[in-house]
Amino acid sequence: MEGMERLLTGCIVGAGFMGSTHLDCYLKNPKVRIAGIVDSNFEKASKLAEKAGCGVFDSLDEMAKACSSVDFVDVCLPSILHRQYAVQAMEQGSHVIVEKPIATTLDDADAMIEASHRCDRRLMVAHVCRFMPQFAKAKELVGNGAIGRPISMEIHRLSDAPMWSWNNWLQNNSQSGGTLLDLSVHDLDFSNWLFGSPVSFKSYISGIGEKLGSSSTCAVLTYDSGVVSTVFSSHLMPKGYPLFSSFIISGTSGCIEWNTGNTPGALRLVHDGEVCVSFDAKELDPVAYNNAYQRELDDFIDCLINGKPFKVNAVDARLALETVSNLYGNATYLQV
Repeated sequence: MEGMERLLTGCIVGAGFMGSTHLDCYLKNPKVRIAGIVDSNFEKASKLAEKAGCGVFDSLDEMAKACSSVDFVDVCLPSILHRQYAVQAMEQGSHVIVEKPIATTLDDADAMIEASHRCDRRLMVAHVCRFMPQFAKAKELVGNGAIGRPISMEIHRLSDAPMWSWNNWLQNNSQSGGTLLDLSVHDLDFSNWLFGSPVSFKSYISGIGEKLGSSSTCAVLTYDSGVVSTVFSSHLMPKGYPLFSSFIISGTSGCIEWNTGNTPGALRLVHDGEVCVSFDAKELDPVAYNNAYQRELDDFIDCLINGKPFKVNAVDARLALETVSNLYGNATYLQV
């Protein structure tokens, strides 16, 4: 009917934690119908399919035979599988959103970008921090000169080992890319979003014995503007340690600071040693404050329907991956 927005039909590949998280978000969006869950684990896929009222398939080929038209495919699989499924989905005619990182190698990322152009299908990468109100507001403040010329950023992201992944793939460097690519990439992408393409790279990676799948990392980036960005990440916090994240961005006339301990999620703009403005993340964006994945996936759907540019495109995500690659190429490895 005239005036009604088109309903988008989608498919989720991967019935693990992220697949389940994404499904819950799509079910809250009246512009989306999930037509299928693709996973080799029939039992896990069936649980999600029952919730969505859709079919279960063990491959994209099987899904494509059963569904006449799938507007988008959401790839929630181990990072090493992103290229295979994203390229296949685009070749079958679907737009694609893939969990971060875009891939584990630059060759894979380039193949995905090439397929997007060749198939005339859109490709978004789910760097969720760009949709968190405190990160988005910090980007706005830096951009409008609220702290003068940026000088430096220090950012932390600390958690215990991610033991919730299927077959523990996040602990396997060959599948996850290690802590730098799985965890630090959030903040490396944020740094590049603020300051552009880095020009120098150095990292330190510390692990326990042979367990470099979980490690603590310190990455140092510099930019043409003279900004230095230091990113600390760890998957070696004690078991049960709650995720802690923080950043402080310093400039010639002030700084922006935030951490997960602030109440309630306050982002503070500091001038002359005093907090001059405190932004409540919940008031900035209530939806994203409660569930940034909801804001991210709602934005993805809105961009598809209305032809808007993605907030995170594949080129941005490739730069984050290239940054990680350069940090690994300039790494000092330590063991305790």
